Amino acid sequence: MDSKLKSIYTHLQIQEGMKLEAIDPLNLSAICVATVKKVLKYDYIMVRVDCYEEDANGSDWFCYHLSSTSIFPCGFCASHGISLTPPNGYTKESFEWNKYLEATNAKPAPLEQIHKVTIFP
Repeated sequence: MDSKLKSIYTHLQIQEGMKLEAIDPLNLSAICVATVKKVLKYDYIMVRVDCYEEDANGSDWFCYHLSSTSIFPCGFCASHGISLTPPNGYTKESFEWNKYLEATNAKPAPLEQIHKVTIFP
């Protein structure tokens, strides 16, 4: 790989199955629990919003760059007083990240290091 094209995010080790919070591209007013479905080249990932029924052919996946301001680490909404749309089968009252990660045998995507959100000091 050309050193100029080398990923600046390789140290993050983003993996398929990791969880995060993402703006729903079909409903831009909602930040939802989401799953990394595929890791692509050049710091792009395919993400599926977990609040919808899963489509077996992957047509419900969306592409984000790791530098996108539309993806956030697990717990971002809670720490900033923002409403989080829970995954399918959960309510806002019953959803807890730790329990969901355990139930889905998943790890949180390590996005904390990527960008600092300056909107919320």
